[in-house]
Amino acid sequence: QRLNGCDYDSDTMLITDDALLVNAAERYTGFFKVPVCNIKAEGKTEQTLSELDHDTSVNKIGEIVNLSQKLNSILWNELYNGADEREILSVYEDICKLAVLSGLEIDKAKRSFEDVRVGKELSALRKKYKRPAPQFFAEIDASRGKQYTFYHTAMDYLYALVNKIHFRKGREQYGDYRPISSSLAYDIGSGNATEYRHKDKIVQIIDESKAKINRLYLTIRTADEQEREVLYEQIADIKAERDKQVSKWLTNENVLILVLRHYEKNSAADWRIYAALINHPIFLELLWELYDGTANQVTEDENGEYTLYGRKFAKKYKKMRME
Repeated sequence: QRLNGCDYDSDTMLITDDALLVNAAERYTGFFKVPVCNIKAEGKTEQTLSELDHDTSVNKIGEIVNLSQKLNSILWNELYNGADEREILSVYEDICKLAVLSGLEIDKAKRSFEDVRVGKELSALRKKYKRPAPQFFAEIDASRGKQYTFYHTAMDYLYALVNKIHFRKGREQYGDYRPISSSLAYDIGSGNATEYRHKDKIVQIIDESKAKINRLYLTIRTADEQEREVLYEQIADIKAERDKQVSKWLTNENVLILVLRHYEKNSAADWRIYAALINHPIFLELLWELYDGTANQVTEDENGEYTLYGRKFAKKYKKMRME
């Protein structure tokens, strides 16, 4: 039980020879003893699957873990402030109770612990430690109006550091994000059956080429340098054929807007799906109405300053007006 219920479903432990951590562990060996569960359990043999599922779904593991986190914060704060050994061990004993309770709750679907009233134990501990919660609890508490205070514990140290970082410093707190289709200088008509059919065909072409390209990029990860060159050529050929087919079906502005709206609704975050559209003359013509006739475009250039997947790229100004 030294791993406190650790098993093989992605539970993680740190194995290290870091002197700082090893010395700290050795310093408190024998002081913070391992919590052990000696409560006898009875196996559940007559429950249906639905009853087992219910027992698992209504357990109090979240309440136990959160209360344990609060008590651990109190413990480290007491250690920092040089509290008496008996006070520290008193808190640690209650932490051990919660460690045992968490194991009981996890095993509740398989075993019965008739003599344990988890809710009653939690209520007693909450009453005993009726203190403000650590400051970082403000991010996880569902209810408002609770009191928080700073504890000398790892999570509050981290929380204080993160709060000093102004992630949007120098920017507006709120940005006006609009889909591409609404930004283009064009008001779409109602669209006819032919335009919708063309839209569906373009979506099919883009999705199929994207799937092929993704498979090739997966292969590139394990390919050697010569194989990569061949794979890059295959990707370039797929893109060229995709653009050729898209151009065939992209017959007017309505079709373009219909395609854009389809992807804005279904895959807005995947910028690669727009690659076959943004270089099309119709798209560039609509952009011209918004900008001054030039745009900063990233293009492949053997002397470029940027390297991506072994290829060189450069930023270049490109004239956009269609003559």
